[in-house]
Amino acid sequence: MSGDEATFRRDRSYINKLNTILVAVLKQEWPQRWPTFIPDLVAAAKSSETLCENCMHILKARVVYMCACTVHAYV
Repeated sequence: MSGDEATFRRDRSYINKLNTILVAVLKQEWPQRWPTFIPDLVAAAKSSETLCENCMHILKARVVYMCACTVHAYV
């Protein structure tokens, strides 16, 4: 989807929405039912610079969610 830079830049808002959906799925599926998520993401990131950038956005969204959950657990 975001393999070439021109498409990635043009369709950025659409890709962001797909990333949001992916993170929502991860909240339910990882690590129990999708244990290969991190290796899958690393493999995708190796295929192109734009996919690598998108993978970093996905990881950032996941980490932000995890941190927010941790903060709420201690409040």
